[in-house]
Amino acid sequence: MPPAKYTPAEEVTVTDNSIKIAEELVGDKMASPSGPDAKVYQPWAKYHLHTADEEEEDTKETRRSVKTVEKSLKTRFWINAREKKDYDKMVAEGKISDEELEFKEGKDADIGQD
Repeated sequence: MPPAKYTPAEEVTVTDNSIKIAEELVGDKMASPSGPDAKVYQPWAKYHLHTADEEEEDTKETRRSVKTVEKSLKTRFWINAREKKDYDKMVAEGKISDEELEFKEGKDADIGQD
């Protein structure tokens, strides 16, 4: 029996060709995810949390959309369990306003603020 012949899927071939073209245009090779440089700390790869002044209008609109859904469903959406636990603790301590507890806060109000 002859060995099976491997033929890459069309998406793989298209992606490989795109990478080759990009490397030629840039004049450099794309880093390998398993190469020696892959695990080296890159000082330029820092995550910056934007302040309210730096926030773009699209981000504000997304936040407002989430708040609209929360108000209509009368439920809060949490990023993780820690965030929900901290909020519940603030509710128990009476640090959350009645307006927020009743889903009547303003469209740009931050949730869980003293």
